[in-house]
Amino acid sequence: MAYGFLRHHALTVVVPEGDAVYLRRLNNAREHIRERNALLNQLQQLVFLIFPEFETVIKDIKIKTARYILRSYTTPQSMGVLNKETLGEEMRKTSMGKFGIKDAEALIGLAQGTVGIKEGITGLDLDVKHILIQLETIESFIAEIESKMEGTLS
Repeated sequence: MAYGFLRHHALTVVVPEGDAVYLRRLNNAREHIRERNALLNQLQQLVFLIFPEFETVIKDIKIKTARYILRSYTTPQSMGVLNKETLGEEMRKTSMGKFGIKDAEALIGLAQGTVGIKEGITGLDLDVKHILIQLETIESFIAEIESKMEGTLS
């Protein structure tokens, strides 16, 4: 190897410049998607502990409606006392018509008879809210990065 350097046969290194460097940095920063997926898995585990029946009504915890409900009414106890019309209207608005009063009624009924844990729920409530805040922050960051990437590529 040393002989190659002495004879000037070393490998040449190509250092990206300009937009290529910027795009590389943006792409590396976008790796926060892994962190997002880990948080979604944690959220799903916590919801399963607190209110395992939640996913029978709302199948995907990643959707806006699921997050809205979990942010507003984290525990089954807080969901179980809701008015079905009020919750149904909130769900309809958030989901743009995909969910409604029937779904709200099912969710409230399941919340009232949940088999989820009852002890230590206040700590889990805080964990769920914290994860939701982290997810919003990461998704905002990813959206900003992708917007900058689009701007650079156009």
